[in-house]
Amino acid sequence: MRTIGFIVSVLTIVAACAPSAPNRGAAPAAEPARVNAPKAIVVVGYGSPPAVDFRFSITSSNSYRLLSGLYAGALIVSDNSSVSQPKLAERVPSLDNGLWRVNPDNTMETRLTLRPTATWHDGTPLTTRDILFNDEVYLDRSLPQVIDRARGFVSRLEAVDDRTLAIHWKEPYILADIYSPDMMPAHILEESYRANRVPMARRRFPA
Repeated sequence: MRTIGFIVSVLTIVAACAPSAPNRGAAPAAEPARVNAPKAIVVVGYGSPPAVDFRFSITSSNSYRLLSGLYAGALIVSDNSSVSQPKLAERVPSLDNGLWRVNPDNTMETRLTLRPTATWHDGTPLTTRDILFNDEVYLDRSLPQVIDRARGFVSRLEAVDDRTLAIHWKEPYILADIYSPDMMPAHILEESYRANRVPMARRRFPA
């Protein structure tokens, strides 16, 4: 009798410890809700960034240029081998492809054609209007500006059409092929700029 009682006790303990059979009719347990927490990118570099807006940084450190590429587009970029590559433009201007022309009077002209698929964040196509608008704001001396050295060699920018930009150079510039004019979304900012712009002659400065 003691042996039988011992066996019964062991079987009872084993049955209690065994995993319960799944209830095929029960609904599966709900997965925990995923939290769409903002994701952060940590960038480690040597030295302080030369400007708050990385788009206007002029530095020998390529890390700042890489950082600006995360949120700002460019017509021409340099790869890891310092070779110019088209990004928002279709081709890099060169003497061979005819997009870089040197005139007898030492003036030059380069042309950039925007990719037809280039768009802003809201899907609006990128056009030469956006480049010319940015250039107009840059030339507005009533606003604080960071000097673009290459722009000092340019006499004017001209829109050939909605996608083709002609850059007229007033003198030779060896880096004319990699000159990448900046851009601003004219469809968002132009109306506000013109409505709120105050000419320099009408500005009042504190005594």
